[in-house]
Amino acid sequence: MQYIPVELTECKKLSYIDLSNTYVKILPRELIALRNLYYLKLTNCPLHHKLQAIYDTGLPNLLEYF
Repeated sequence: MQYIPVELTECKKLSYIDLSNTYVKILPRELIALRNLYYLKLTNCPLHHKLQAIYDTGLPNLLEYF
């Protein structure tokens, strides 16, 4: 899996996403719709370098980036 389906953002009560060890490179901007999301794990994913730098600073900064 290289992309997160935008339809995932329709799961409004989703609070935990673990996509570790997948091939996700890009995250959809629609993730900001997940107001209950408090944990997003992307360990060992080949994220775009700018996205990786923001992810490394924490989920709140990542969501703010979008």
